[in-house]
Amino acid sequence: MMSENQQTTFTPGSRTLLYAYVTLACLLSLFTVYLCYEIIWRGPFRDLWEFIGIIENQFHGHWQLNELIQPYGGIHRILIPKLLFYLDYRFANGSNLLALTVTLALHITACVIFLRSIYVSNTLASAERWLLGATVLLFFFSTTQIYNLIYISDNQVPISNAFALMAAWCFCRNFQYWQYSQHSQQPQHTHTLRYLIYANGFVLLACLSHSSGLMMLPAIFIAMFLLRYPKQQLIAQLFFVVATLLIYTSGSDPLQQGAQPALSLWEKIINALASTLINSVGIIKYIGLHLSSPTSRLWPGIGIALSYLSIIYLLSQCYRTWKQTTPASIGTVFWLTLALYVLLISLVTAYGRQMYPNSALTDRFQTLVMVYWPALLMLLYFDLKHFLPQRFLPPMIIPAAALLLLFPHQYNSARDMAWLSSRVHIAHTAAMTNITDIKTVAATLSHPLLMDNKNLVATHHDFLQQNRLGYFSYSLADLMGQPFNEGTLTTHNCSGKVSKITRITNQSSTTRPFRVNGQAAFDNRMLGGIVFIDATRMTVGLARSHRKKGDFMHSGLKRGESFPWRGFINLPANTVLPLTAYGKTPAGYCKLFTIEDGDIKQ
Repeated sequence: MMSENQQTTFTPGSRTLLYAYVTLACLLSLFTVYLCYEIIWRGPFRDLWEFIGIIENQFHGHWQLNELIQPYGGIHRILIPKLLFYLDYRFANGSNLLALTVTLALHITACVIFLRSIYVSNTLASAERWLLGATVLLFFFSTTQIYNLIYISDNQVPISNAFALMAAWCFCRNFQYWQYSQHSQQPQHTHTLRYLIYANGFVLLACLSHSSGLMMLPAIFIAMFLLRYPKQQLIAQLFFVVATLLIYTSGSDPLQQGAQPALSLWEKIINALASTLINSVGIIKYIGLHLSSPTSRLWPGIGIALSYLSIIYLLSQCYRTWKQTTPASIGTVFWLTLALYVLLISLVTAYGRQMYPNSALTDRFQTLVMVYWPALLMLLYFDLKHFLPQRFLPPMIIPAAALLLLFPHQYNSARDMAWLSSRVHIAHTAAMTNITDIKTVAATLSHPLLMDNKNLVATHHDFLQQNRLGYFSYSLADLMGQPFNEGTLTTHNCSGKVSKITRITNQSSTTRPFRVNGQAAFDNRMLGGIVFIDATRMTVGLARSHRKKGDFMHSGLKRGESFPWRGFINLPANTVLPLTAYGKTPAGYCKLFTIEDGDIKQ
């Protein structure tokens, strides 16, 4: 057996692989951050539409605490994200850039905390720290995380997760000082209680960002129990856990329809047990799919098997921690606490969504899963170092496992997010041209809103437009319905055409909306936007380039003879034809083409 302090030897070949692995992790991290800012859209999207009414009230000076603190989605009390939404609309015009930057900063902080847990281990060589650190980067900045980072509503998950990791690290510092006082036979250090207070404080911040943060409370309690904390501290922590859970879950559920009969505590427990037994198959499947996502997207059977093997390994780690007589390292405590935290989340979420096991694969859970696996891989690596002879421990075994779990999904996730972004941009362009029928703007609305036929785009259109918020903060939106001044006009190397014009069904007798597709370029570069002008020089339509699937390049770097675009023309009933299309260039505008009477079918 290897001693715990013995370090893994890297051969020249394995060092070459290590350098390539670290380079890959750094490049993927940079690509993920770049793509977040490259494809982000301005304005509301999906669930965020449901908060625009609150933001509008706040703009008018009406602040109501119950709107900020009340449960959302049945249980989530997302006070901190709601405040971030407001700050973004107040100080960044609803561009989502402020919210993205804050979310990303917290996510990077969480990653740094995880990396710190590796750095403090004195049993690792420098090369091993690079290897394990690169593994953490791969998980934290997997492209499957992009959805939660740029979707300014599901950013509540990475925000909550960041605070949860801060709480776990403070608990580990508490453990470190408590362990020191135990072995030095000195009175407890003042830092011991202070760091436990910090830990519980960060848990409260996590809970006020997303309900998943609640599970850090029992995770810390279980870790304290396994580490044999004094009974007084265990009882005090248990009281705090129970009190927080009761307060958090108190109050009426805004999604509850109609009057429901009041149930006693025992009736609720019996109903919960009965529901668990009835839906046990769905719960078991959900847990397996959830913990192994994104692997379970392509190979659900393998993913479920990996999940339950990981649970068995985690439980064995808990047992060994309880039985061991030697002091546990701060890194081990940190990784064990994180793994328990995510496992508890999966158990609770599976119970709530047992009827929808496929929802376990949605991107919103990736931030949590991407904490679970690196935590387990860290524990596994130290176990392999301890129990296996060195010749049986290939240094790249952990990177190989990480790449198998993650790499097959990187391109597909990035491609799908870029394509989703393009669709949202097109829907927002329709709203910029005052076309807000629900079918045209469906890409920006959530599935529940579409099912209920709630068109919040039309509801909040005037508020966003009057305050130049969201997609109305684009300079292109200011031109709609206004006299057109082309500025510096050029026709040099400016080309474009319409490939398709489609009439949009409209109930109004005063307007005639159309969807238009085509191609255009200026000097073999992408145009900044396209405006449609009628014979009276009024702007009656807007268009913008859209991405092809797999296109991640920044618009300023693209070169080509033509680029696809899509837009909308909203013609008043008395419009005078023909229409002229102008493309926005760095210096002004260029004339592209003219649409005659016969091109638009009345």
